[in-house]
Amino acid sequence: MSVTNSKTVVIVGAGLSGLCMAITLKELGIDFVILEKTDEVSGTWSQNRYPGCGCDIPMFAYCYSFEMFKGEAWPKQPAILEYFNHCVEKYGLKEHILFNAEVAQASFDKSSGGWQVSLTDERIFSSRFVINATGQLNTPNIPKLKGMEDFTGPVVHSAQYPHNLDLAGKRVGIVGNGATALQLVEAIQPQAAELKLFARSPKYIYPRVKYSPVTVNRMQADPEFWQQVRQQFINAQDQYRLLMDDYPQFDPFDKDSSVREFYAQANTDFAEFEQFYQWLGDQEFKPEFPTGCNRPLASNTFHDAVMAENVELVRGAVEGFNADAVQVAGEAYPVDVVILATGFALNNLIPPYKVTGSSGQALSDAWQERPHTYLGMATADYPNMFFLYGPNTNTNSTSVTFFVESQVNYIKQVMQEYLRQPFASIEVKADVLENYSRWLADKNSQASEAADCSGYYHNSKHINISTFPGSYREYEALTAEFKSAEYQLDYSQAGNAPKIPEHTLLGQAKIEEQAVTFYKSWSRLPESFLFRQDDFACFSLGLVLELMVSAAQAIVPGLKAGSGTALEFDPFELSGSENLELQVRCSREGDKSRVELDYLTGNGLRRIAQAEVNLVAVISEAQQQLITEGEQWLEQEDASGGYQLPVQSINAIFPVLLSGATSVVEVAQFTLHRQAEFSPVVKVVLAEEGISMFTENNLALISILNKQIG
Repeated sequence: MSVTNSKTVVIVGAGLSGLCMAITLKELGIDFVILEKTDEVSGTWSQNRYPGCGCDIPMFAYCYSFEMFKGEAWPKQPAILEYFNHCVEKYGLKEHILFNAEVAQASFDKSSGGWQVSLTDERIFSSRFVINATGQLNTPNIPKLKGMEDFTGPVVHSAQYPHNLDLAGKRVGIVGNGATALQLVEAIQPQAAELKLFARSPKYIYPRVKYSPVTVNRMQADPEFWQQVRQQFINAQDQYRLLMDDYPQFDPFDKDSSVREFYAQANTDFAEFEQFYQWLGDQEFKPEFPTGCNRPLASNTFHDAVMAENVELVRGAVEGFNADAVQVAGEAYPVDVVILATGFALNNLIPPYKVTGSSGQALSDAWQERPHTYLGMATADYPNMFFLYGPNTNTNSTSVTFFVESQVNYIKQVMQEYLRQPFASIEVKADVLENYSRWLADKNSQASEAADCSGYYHNSKHINISTFPGSYREYEALTAEFKSAEYQLDYSQAGNAPKIPEHTLLGQAKIEEQAVTFYKSWSRLPESFLFRQDDFACFSLGLVLELMVSAAQAIVPGLKAGSGTALEFDPFELSGSENLELQVRCSREGDKSRVELDYLTGNGLRRIAQAEVNLVAVISEAQQQLITEGEQWLEQEDASGGYQLPVQSINAIFPVLLSGATSVVEVAQFTLHRQAEFSPVVKVVLAEEGISMFTENNLALISILNKQIG
């Protein structure tokens, strides 16, 4: 065996999520390879080729937000496959994909801080990161039914459907009652002599929203309108999610439910479905569980097909086979062909290859009872590994693409951090993972997925491991920002521990490890607050840093500082930069506070300093410092409602207004405005909308805008 190649990132799987991640990595300039076990891209859309195969989400919402689909609203499998091949071609991904490359094992190497990925043909790849993009629906669930091997006709799983299977004039049996079975019935009913649908349990089936050709054509001609429709779809489906959780608000069998009003807004005639629901009720095939317990189905033709004369709905679990029939409840139903529409085995969403973490434990053992991930993407003991479309990131109400893109954006931020300051490993903290797992379990218990019903959402312990038990907007907010404080980042092995560059010194000042802190009482402040400037002189930015250092001095008297106000930058860093941002990130863990100072130029983000301090040891002294120094200038109110003070006292400003004036502050944004010249006097004005600082000639220096909670 030999290492075939070394990449920064190995992506396993070239489906929807793997390709999306690859496009992002290519934009970042990160070298990667996609290992795809088949000879085609698009995952489920290359594997599933059964009659009628299509997406149960409109394609304008299922396609990527950055790449429009040019076709009908509800396309079938060939058009969807063509779309993903188009994306591969347009974004230049083919050269990064290794086909027929099935992963056998991925092992984390503590000595190198990277992964060794072995293929079934014994080739080996080494990488810093592994991103598993095998998804949730990749292993066909083939039930072991008594006598199946004795059946003389073809027995095929829908995900392994042979292209030459002729069903014309045949007696066809379909085992299953989910989305695949629904599509099969629609497609096969017109050509089969007889069709038996063997349905173990009922499902909720709703009308499919109709989109006019005018709307579809306008979306394709007007990208802005397309994006508006996508946003409307997100909002409508989030409302749909809430209604499903509020059972029986979305029960189509209940004429007093909200379902008819909902579909009236979607320009769908619900009246034609009333007869269908009555028919299901007469068949005693009405669900007796909440509407979101398993995946709801949608179709505008299934209700006609399943009630056709050549179709029989057979209720009950399949007991077995004989030579020419399927047996249910002791009765034999003669068929020539059996199609297993039995879905996929989730197997606790363990990847279909062996994964060994830093402790040597196999992921299959760690997830034996249930999967444990933070936001569905990261898990403890498996550094530098991320999951796309992982545990609890599926949806029973909207497009999975929305969730995938949120995950890709989150991992993108991780990669940007790596580019900014390379680290050897990143691993979610155990307490962060545990807290999220508890929150998720509690949320799952309150969602419709917690009800008792059959479906692939649940594992053998009846734990929902598939879907996110909330709206997409909620998940979008959870994943909007990568927070480094929630992870253990190891810089030591990579030799890239953040250092303070010499050209970023403020005079002789260095922000040293035990010197910087913020008040524990600032619990309402965000983890980041920003200084922004569109047009500035170097000394303006220097003054901002001086303010920051002086503020820290007021809290921790031991902080060293020089007398200069100018911040010296490498000229190369500033060349061509129209915008520069100084970011201060404060994270808390127990009694400790960690502060990181970064500046961002057009050439990238650079670390200025980082520090950690025990808050308990400094709070009392800092409070006294504020009392003695801060209140001095608060007593100097002038006639205009402001406060005059010399710049030398600036060290008292920030601690006072950020500790005393932020009890109702949720977000504090600091905006630095251009100065015509330096002024030795600063005026501070406190108002309901915020706090501002002015030079003596009334030029705005800094504005601190308060956003009230709620």
